[in-house]
This record gives sequence, structure tokens and C-alpha cells, in this order.
Amino acid sequence: MIDLTPGAKIKAPKDVVGGSTFIKDTDVYDAEVDMCYYGEAKSGAAFLDFKFKLIDNGFYSERIYISSAKQSLTYTKDGEEFHLPGYVTAYNLAYAAADESLHPGQDQEEVFRDLMGTIEDKEIMVYDFMARGNVARTEKVVMAMLGAKVKLGIRHRIEPKSIKTTDGYVDSANETKDSNVISSVFLSNGFTPNEVIAKNATADHLADWKEKVVGKVSTIKPKKKKGFDPVESLGGKEVDTAPANGTANVEEESFFGEDE
Repeated sequence: MIDLTPGAKIKAPKDVVGGSTFIKDTDVYDAEVDMCYYGEAKSGAAFLDFKFKLIDNGFYSERIYISSAKQSLTYTKDGEEFHLPGYVTAYNLAYAAADESLHPGQDQEEVFRDLMGTIEDKEIMVYDFMARGNVARTEKVVMAMLGAKVKLGIRHRIEPKSIKTTDGYVDSANETKDSNVISSVFLSNGFTPNEVIAKNATADHLADWKEKVVGKVSTIKPKKKKGFDPVESLGGKEVDTAPANGTANVEEESFFGEDE
């Protein structure tokens, strides 16, 4: 399994207003972790497969890549080292899932490593694209995640379709698809892990997130690089399209790559 030993001088992530078969509108959803298991892609990139039961709104699944193909948990930008966004999402989910009374004084990374220590090989039903249905398979299930109640800031976006070439995958210049991505993670009480650690009195980021992005659809511009790696998506741009009664668009960097 991937080495989760923390590195030195990693830039701390901030709370940023930043795939399911059935597309969800951009909103904050109350959710319960129905399944979470660890795996590694053929490229070597490590991931967590999540399935959430959304309260009053069906299910939502997302594969979250926590490392690059070289199994690095970080990337460098402008001379500073940052955790990969997928890794940040994963350890925020772990922190939100855990009982805070059981990890006083621990940060998200420490809690994530503890929860990853609860992995057990379990036979579960997993959707197989070749079989076009659920099949029984043994996976590395993160037991401590199961049943955890969280709030998910899920965004609806339009992104380029991925085209397989002899040199790897490239983004189509004209074909797009709708997708969802977890943009922010909150504890069930509405606070982010950062706010809990900082002992904030109010859940400011939740209100800010709802005000700025609920109901909007983001458009991801095609990347210029070939192949899949979670770091490569740093070159893309995500443009928020305001709803019909909205105002100006907002442009920000998109950190999520194509799932392979």
C-alpha cells in the first residue's frame, strides 16, 4: 500500500469554494459513507472508491485519487509544496468521519493514517463495466469509514471527454461530458476540519460555499498534456457559469484529473 508518511514543509490547504451515473446539482448534501475501499490504478496512482448514501437523494459514488502515478502525495507550485487535492479531500473525509473526542489535538493527516490502519480484505459487490453489472470481489475496505455521517459540497461540472491515443489519454477539444466532484467536505454539524482545528465559533465556510456556488455549473477547459496523473489537471481552468439569475462568472484552477 502507498506510504502515508508525512513530508516536511507541506503547505497547509485552505477551505476553498472550489462521478456518478446520475448527475447531482451543485449543492451541499447530507451523506453517510456506504462503502470505502482502497485500490491502485494500472498507472500506480492510489485511490479510494467511495459510495455515499445521500439523505433523501439516492446514492453518490466517486473515485478519489490520493497520489500521483509515482505515488507522491504532493505537488510543487511556485516553489512551494502542497498536498494533492484528492489527498486533501480524502483526509478531510477521514477527519469528518471520525469521532473528534477520539483524536484530540490530531490534524487531518494523522486521523487519516489512523483510519487507513483499519483496512480489512472484504468480499463486496462492485460494479464491473465489462460484466455490466455487480460482481463479488475482494477489496481493501476502510472499515472505520463505514457508516460515517458527513456533509458533501458536490459540484456539477462540464468537462472534456478523454480520448485514448497511442501516446495515452488526451482531452477532446470539442466533446464534453457532465460529471460531479466533491469540492468541499464538512462535518455533520457543518464545520470544516480546518474550522474545528482552529476552534472557530461559526461554520463560515458552509455559508460562503452555499452563497457562491449552489446551483452553478462549472466548465473545465481541455488540458494540453497527455496521459493521466492527478497533478496534470493543475494546468486546466475551471470556469463557474452563473445560474440564470446570477451575475459574473468566477474562474479558478481545477485540481481534479480524469479517472482512469
